[in-house]
Amino acid sequence: MRLMGIKKENPMYKEERKEQDSKILNKFLQEAGFNSMTTTPSTQKILWRPNNYRRQIQVKTKTNSGVETILTTIPLSMRKNTTYNDHTKLLFIKNYQPNITIQYGKNTLTGIFSQNIIHGKKETYLIETKTFKQCQNLLDKKRDEIKTRIDKALIDFAKTFKIYIPVCSPKWDRYEDWVKGEDYIDQIPKETIIHDTYFKKVYGDGIEFKSSQNQKEPVVLMKNYIKNRAVEDISPQIADEINHMHTSLAEELNPTITKLTPAIKALTEQITLHLAVEKRKLDNEIEMNHLLKDLKHHLPRQSTLESLKMRITTHNDIFKYKKDIDKLSDNDKHELSEWLFKRKAGR
Repeated sequence: MRLMGIKKENPMYKEERKEQDSKILNKFLQEAGFNSMTTTPSTQKILWRPNNYRRQIQVKTKTNSGVETILTTIPLSMRKNTTYNDHTKLLFIKNYQPNITIQYGKNTLTGIFSQNIIHGKKETYLIETKTFKQCQNLLDKKRDEIKTRIDKALIDFAKTFKIYIPVCSPKWDRYEDWVKGEDYIDQIPKETIIHDTYFKKVYGDGIEFKSSQNQKEPVVLMKNYIKNRAVEDISPQIADEINHMHTSLAEELNPTITKLTPAIKALTEQITLHLAVEKRKLDNEIEMNHLLKDLKHHLPRQSTLESLKMRITTHNDIFKYKKDIDKLSDNDKHELSEWLFKRKAGR
C-alpha cells in the first residue's frame, strides 16, 4: 500500500516512470526480434516492392514548338520508347534513364520509377533484419536511392531540352508500397479486393500502402504498420519489464522520500505561520479601510459653491472651472455671480 501511495502522489516518481517506460519501449523495438514477421525468433523477414514511385516538379508551360523540338532531337535509341498523346497532350519517354520514365505535361515534369522485370515478374526485395531499426534503415535507404535517381533524370531531361524550371524542387506525387510476409496481411483471402484510405489490395497476395493527402512520402505508413504490429507482439514482455522497473524505482525513491519528510514538515510549518501573519496584516488593513470610510462619512462636507469660491482667484479661473460651475443649481449660480461682482467691486 505504501508503494502505491508513492506512485500516485510523488511527481518525481511520475517523471522517472515516464522516462523509464520510454526507454523500455525503444529498447525492445531496437534490439528485439518480432515473432509475427519472423521465421526464427531473432530474424525478421518481409517482402517489399516499391510500385509506381513518382516525383514531380513544376516547369514553364509547354508549347507545341517545344514538344516538336523534343520529338525531332531525341536520340534514335529513345524514339521507339517515346509517345505523344494528342488528346491529353502528355509526352512519355520510357526508360529515359534505367528504370525511369519521363512524363512531360502542360506545366509539370514527372519521373516514374519502375522495377526490373525478372522472369516475367516485377523485382521484389526481401528485407531480412534482426531489429525494427535495421528494417527501418534499409527501407529508408532504398527509398532515398530511388528518389535520387528520379530527381537526377528530371534535372537531366530539363537541361537537355532547355525546359525552364522555376525555383523549386521535385516532390513526391504518388507511390504504392507493396508488402507481403506479415501474419495479418497473409491471412487475407486472395480473392478479396480492398480499397481503403491508406492501403489497397488489388493483387492476390500482399497489400499496398498508398499515398494520401496526409502522407505523401513512401515507406512511412508501411514502417508505422510494422512497428505497431511489433509492439503488439512484444507487449507482454514490455509489461513485465515496466512492472519490474516501477517496483525498483519505487524502492530506490522510498529512502529518499523518508529523509526528506522532516524537512518538508518543517517547511510546511513555516509557511503556515507566515500565512497566518499575513492574514492578520490583511485583516488589520481591511479594518483600517472601514474606519477611514466611516470617518470620511462623518466629516462635514464642503459644498461645491464654497469650494469654487476658494479656488477662483482670478478672472481666468472662471473658464478653468467652467464644468464645476455648470453643475451648480440656479440659486448657487446666482449667489456665485453676486460674489464675483462684489469681489470685483471691492477691488
